[in-house]
Amino acid sequence: MKIFLITLKMFLTASILGLSMQSAFAKHYISGAAKVTFRTGPGTDNKILGMLELDEPVTLLEEGDEWSKVKDKTAREGFVMSRFLSKTVPYSVRYSWLLAKHNKLKEEMGELKQSQADLNKYLGDAKRELASTKENLQATSSSFEELKAGSSEYLELKEKYEQTHKKLDGSNKEVALLKEKLSLYYFTWFLAGAGVLLLGWLIGFFSKRRKQGYGSRISL
Repeated sequence: MKIFLITLKMFLTASILGLSMQSAFAKHYISGAAKVTFRTGPGTDNKILGMLELDEPVTLLEEGDEWSKVKDKTAREGFVMSRFLSKTVPYSVRYSWLLAKHNKLKEEMGELKQSQADLNKYLGDAKRELASTKENLQATSSSFEELKAGSSEYLELKEKYEQTHKKLDGSNKEVALLKEKLSLYYFTWFLAGAGVLLLGWLIGFFSKRRKQGYGSRISL
């Protein structure tokens, strides 16, 4: 974006350069003498305002055959001899003006090169970041595939666990039922044993009493 703006700026500068040169070419310049008398009126008998240097730019206000009214670079108005005025831009003015524009464009070109270097650096960083992102993406994809495989195994193990847990619950219930039956058997055996003991005691008791009764009958 910055390079585009600098390029656009250079294009506009070149356009302004052309317009400025056209404007410069519209001016008049002192030529034909190292110094030309600048007077208050058209004639050598008028007061001298100063001397205009060779190649000095002036603005033509009124053009005459012998004398022309002009305005100098300090905005003073006066007259100079028409033969010392020229529309041709002096080479010294062209050189100075073009040299300034050249230096300006050279400076902007340096900024453009710096912007290009910054852009290349940014592009290199972006490429490295992209490569790193691709590596991270591949690693993430691998981890995801491993996670999917692990999840599949986990689901299988979970299903087996749940089935085993159900079987264990069934076995626990069966064991509890067997324990309950076993306790009932123990209780039944206890009662049966107690009954046998009681019955044996009763048999012994009545047998003893019977023997005692037989003895009494014999004594009589």
